[in-house]
Amino acid sequence: MAKKTIFNFECLGKDFAKMIEEIRAGNSCSIFGIQNSMRPAICNSLNKKILFLTADNVTALARQEEFELLGMNALYFPAVQDAFLFKKAQSNEFNLARTLSLFKILNKDFDVVVAPITSLFSFLPSLKEFKEHVLTLKTNQEINIHTLERLLIESGYKKEELISSEGQFSRRGEVVDVFSVGEKYPFRIDFFDTVIETIKIFDIPSQKGTKLVDEIQICPCTNLFLDASEIDELKFRVSKLKKEGVTEGSEELIFNNFVDEILINRDGIRTVNGFEVTSEQDMCETLLTNTEMMKHI
Repeated sequence: MAKKTIFNFECLGKDFAKMIEEIRAGNSCSIFGIQNSMRPAICNSLNKKILFLTADNVTALARQEEFELLGMNALYFPAVQDAFLFKKAQSNEFNLARTLSLFKILNKDFDVVVAPITSLFSFLPSLKEFKEHVLTLKTNQEINIHTLERLLIESGYKKEELISSEGQFSRRGEVVDVFSVGEKYPFRIDFFDTVIETIKIFDIPSQKGTKLVDEIQICPCTNLFLDASEIDELKFRVSKLKKEGVTEGSEELIFNNFVDEILINRDGIRTVNGFEVTSEQDMCETLLTNTEMMKHI
């Protein structure tokens, strides 16, 4: 559905016309008393990239649906605490949703980002770091197949015997299958020595290629990228655990605790991307001006 302006607010009078003009010019404008159902319509008339913050996730999802009914490309950016509320059942789904939203923000593929305010309280990767983990692959590109496997793992992908869902990859000889985040179908990458010979979109049930493509982008599968020292520390802890005798679930517990430590060290209990905050108001102002992944909305 194409985006279209369904209402001309300027016809309501000079005050509305001035309000729209001020916002379009990038000036701050406070509006009170607007019904919830009217807010997406006002945003629709601005012709700007919009970050729309809500009080909670339920409201964010409702506003996203309303934006989409207006023909706007609306991204939902979930809160981190939802992603880890039920770690085994929901974390992957919410993590993929957050990562895909960041990928689309990076590529300007949106009209509005709808997010609960708490979704911005947590650690976000820098634009530079996120870009570095977006893999661009082309036919005739020279890349070692082992290097590709390592890059996929560093970007959060899980190696499986056969892929079945987003965030997975597999390898058989000189063929690598990748189910990239946000894609309807996976990719099959055929190598000839260290050169990508072909890239195909393929169907999982039939395992048959449906279309040849010349270039693909593989979105990261995580928001948290470990550096070499952090990976070495994690390996050391897992190795130490194995020597002491591994119990079922212990490795997962160590990993989760280690990730919590990293987030605290990088983000701080009372900081957002390195900026100290002392109150909820400061938190909101800091988020809106200094959250790097959101600066260019």
